Amino acid sequence: MLNAPKPGREDWWWCDALFMAPPVLARLNAATGDKKYVDYLNTMWWDTTDFLFDQDAKLYYRTRTTIGKLNPNGKKIFWARGNGWVMAGTVRVLQYLPKNNQARNRYVTLLRTMAASVSRLQGKTDMEAESA
Repeated sequence: MLNAPKPGREDWWWCDALFMAPPVLARLNAATGDKKYVDYLNTMWWDTTDFLFDQDAKLYYRTRTTIGKLNPNGKKIFWARGNGWVMAGTVRVLQYLPKNNQARNRYVTLLRTMAASVSRLQGKTDMEAESA
């Protein structure tokens, strides 16, 4: 991938790809100390995000084929599990991303933003419903 790079939107065109390759690249950087892995990770991650992340909903579309698609009720379609994969991938990247990396705060902000979006969309739990 590093020898013949493609833009993130071409190589990682589905949201759960952000759970797969990025944490490996962060760990390769940590293991080898070679900055090329984390530089590639950042370039790919943020290009994929620019492509799949909906700025209004603060969530990722599942794939390039679902961008802008609406359900029968006229609402945008997002894949809950896929957004969970992105959040988990973000956490895994942060575990190994150097503390002084210029993109670190951007990952933290993304994770917080997504958590707030998911939290707003989740229904009440049984316990909350009983006490309401």
